[in-house]
Amino acid sequence: MWLTGSGAGTTPRQILGQESIGSAAPSSDLKFVLYLKPTGDLWRVAIPEGRSEPLPPVFNHLNPLFRDISTSYVGRKVVFLKSQSEAKLVLVEDLFE
Repeated sequence: MWLTGSGAGTTPRQILGQESIGSAAPSSDLKFVLYLKPTGDLWRVAIPEGRSEPLPPVFNHLNPLFRDISTSYVGRKVVFLKSQSEAKLVLVEDLFE
């Protein structure tokens, strides 16, 4: 992902590598692009500054492209969904006897 300016003579600069482009999605306020690093760490890159920073570890392995995480329109709140890999099967026999 590359960032370009609107003025004449601006040089495009890369803000996101090819290894993370498959998980990149803009924040709701369009001030950041959220993306997963190959390690599973969730990062954000500020637009237009291009400054990258990691998000807290609780958000690791959440894929913004699949809408596992979403930011509020003012960028102050986050909603996220983590799947649970453990499940229990419970068999109840004669439930109504």
